[in-house]
Amino acid sequence: MGENNYKELFNHAPALLLVLDTNFTIIAVTDAFLEVTMTERKNVLDKNIFDVFPINPDDINPDGEKKIRASFNSVIKNKRTDTLPVQKCDIKKPVADGGGFEVRYWKVSHSPILDADNNVKYIIQRGEDITENQELISNIQELKKNNEKLTESCEFTEAIIDTIHETMIILNKDLLQQTTQQYFTKQIRKINIFLLLFFVN
Repeated sequence: MGENNYKELFNHAPALLLVLDTNFTIIAVTDAFLEVTMTERKNVLDKNIFDVFPINPDDINPDGEKKIRASFNSVIKNKRTDTLPVQKCDIKKPVADGGGFEVRYWKVSHSPILDADNNVKYIIQRGEDITENQELISNIQELKKNNEKLTESCEFTEAIIDTIHETMIILNKDLLQQTTQQYFTKQIRKINIFLLLFFVN
């Protein structure tokens, strides 16, 4: 199999793969990576990865580049694969798609390719776009926080109701008798049900 055949085989690999030299210049990239990152091969080859994928200026905590660069350096130094925790690295959208940046979350690992002298010659980056999963996790965490607040509210209001001992009678719309405690208990439950539906939606 000739060199061009190997390149074609790599380009068509289904994984999100990127090959860089030790100056972090992109020398090869799969079609799958190009599609997910909304880039073209002619615009990324022979360019520094941090120039191709700049920092989102609107990101309030732009530490993605710092962590990726540190991972590259770790691979070069230790000659071992380095796997990063979930990274937030936003992708610059093409002008045709409105420009700006699109929020993305990634699972990323970097592996060394050694030369004959056992030095790192290339770095392979393997990525996985987990943006949808991360957004789902964030929504679940937010819902959990709201449920905790709702539980605290229920406990607080029930504690207040438990302190009501007067014998005052309240008539409901059907002129049926209710104690003050019964009346407030029903009203609070209605409010809590409304809040729960509000937070879920």
